[in-house]
Amino acid sequence: MFDYTIADVVRTLRMAKNLNSAVKHFLKHEIKPGDSAGKFAKELRDVVLSNNDLAIESFFKRYLPQYERHLLAIGGYAHWDFIGKLVEEIGESYADAFNQTYAVSESEFTMKNEKEFSCIAKQAVERVVAELKAREFGDSMFMKNIVLSSLFEPKVLERVQKVI
Repeated sequence: MFDYTIADVVRTLRMAKNLNSAVKHFLKHEIKPGDSAGKFAKELRDVVLSNNDLAIESFFKRYLPQYERHLLAIGGYAHWDFIGKLVEEIGESYADAFNQTYAVSESEFTMKNEKEFSCIAKQAVERVVAELKAREFGDSMFMKNIVLSSLFEPKVLERVQKVI
């Protein structure tokens, strides 16, 4: 993943139309009752909406990197109108050709055509970056991580990051 700042996370989450709704969707669709990530999500909502910089910094020091995957998921729910459409458009443009360039099993990633993989991955990421800049997200590395983690499965994203 790309490095991002706490300020980037807070700014991106505060830009959501309804962070409370995003957290509720996350809890409903991603978390089982009693899972500690539920507490993380609720506290995240409260601390992001506060104006207490000390509490924000303390929260992220306490919960990251352990809950980073959950943080990205909440960010995805918070901006799903934009992310969902972008991921769908990129998928329609590149998925068929891209998926022919590699194979993924539970235990390994196998490259079938490294040159084509690299070319398509770069094009997809360039499109993500252009869309982020065209919107209010600018150079947000946090938002870039959210979109890329929605676009690529983890093993594929690892390889994509090596070629971009």
